[in-house]
Amino acid sequence: MSSEKVPTILVSWSEERPENAPEDYEDAAKQHNEFSSSLISAGANLVRVPIVPHAFDSVFIKDSAVVVDRPDGRRAFMANFRKPQRQAEQLKRSLALQELGFRIEGGAISHFEGGDLEVLADKSLAFMGYGIRTDLAAKEEVERFLGIEVVPLELTEKKFFHLDLAFSVLSDGTAFACRAALSDQSWKTLMSINRFKTLIPVSSEEASQFAVNWVEVGDNVVLGEFVPSVQRRLEAAGKNVIVTNLTSFHKSNGGAACLSAQVLPLPARFLSPPV
Repeated sequence: MSSEKVPTILVSWSEERPENAPEDYEDAAKQHNEFSSSLISAGANLVRVPIVPHAFDSVFIKDSAVVVDRPDGRRAFMANFRKPQRQAEQLKRSLALQELGFRIEGGAISHFEGGDLEVLADKSLAFMGYGIRTDLAAKEEVERFLGIEVVPLELTEKKFFHLDLAFSVLSDGTAFACRAALSDQSWKTLMSINRFKTLIPVSSEEASQFAVNWVEVGDNVVLGEFVPSVQRRLEAAGKNVIVTNLTSFHKSNGGAACLSAQVLPLPARFLSPPV
């Protein structure tokens, strides 16, 4: 993998046990370490961000912000969590991102969480889940930050409360989506997208096993659970599947994608217009 294609991925952990850590913290620590090692082995440039004290859910770093790397520097757009207990993370998380060189370009006014965003690899289009954790009104805010069109997709099944639990697109345009998680109109919208190489339906049972909640790094896909049917489809798409045990995090309804935030490289044409 050339240096130009090495993705930078943020993960969040702490060497010290947080006060509100789960009972199986030692297992979670081991699993997170193995997950991080898998990302590095796959070719990622891994950047560690501290867990927010007294907020163990901040380990699910993708939810906290959308992070990008533009020619004029690194930028972050902070989420606005629907649940009060996660809202408390944001001040310290934004300070940590600033220490890493990210300039905070504001935050969502409407409820918006990073797990509800999927951006195509060529940065031509993005998708935003709404209806459970994220508000439809956040679409325009995300569009202004990214500078690209955002297609809203309505989530209707509570167990798929973020889009990344039910929908993901490989860099070659192969899309995987759980029909049961989306409204009829949103499924029709997905079917009409001509930028997909193909759209592969995923069952509710498969999606419930975090089958599309993956991290793609070059030719590798890192997953937190072995789902044979989806692994075969990924391998058919030319991917090497790396499975690393994340059961401790699955108990909190999070998987590989939730535990990582990829810094999206945006070319010059995505520079924000002058205010």
